Amino acid sequence: HKRVLKALPDFLWQLQQQFGTFTKNGDSLQTALKNIKKNGLHCEDGTYTILNYAKVEHSEINSWIARGFPIVTCADVTKTNFKDAKFKGVFGGKDGEKVTAHAFALTGYETGYLWALNSYGSTWGFFKDGTFKIKDTDVAHLGSCYILYDAEDIKMIFRDVSEKAPFQAPGALSGRG
Repeated sequence: HKRVLKALPDFLWQLQQQFGTFTKNGDSLQTALKNIKKNGLHCEDGTYTILNYAKVEHSEINSWIARGFPIVTCADVTKTNFKDAKFKGVFGGKDGEKVTAHAFALTGYETGYLWALNSYGSTWGFFKDGTFKIKDTDVAHLGSCYILYDAEDIKMIFRDVSEKAPFQAPGALSGRG
């Protein structure tokens, strides 16, 4: 909605822990999505209600980003791939044995790369703005991808459907999320 939201990842993590599925290495992307759906997206300027989330295919990532939807996803963490993201600015793909997994948002693209936003804060990483790049050739190493949507987004997603149509009801995409 052309707003810059400053999420509160520490508070969201505390809420996620209440689901009881977390470990010292984190939690699943699915649980994080369920947490945001249940508790809203907590940001510095308020809490935003999220109706649901919908799975999108890797081949659709750029299209959804171009429409203004960041993509929530995850990737396996190896001993070097996220170090490469932090210190070199480019995620190293799946270059070794999995240590854990990590979730992040895909927020933009340029020729040959996707831009990702990490949850470690605005000064994290090589670019000193919390972002890193993912080569197009490494997109296959990403986990499932999702968009989050609210009531205003429903109107953008289903532009060709009347607001009174049953398909326009909140949760219309829930079969995919």
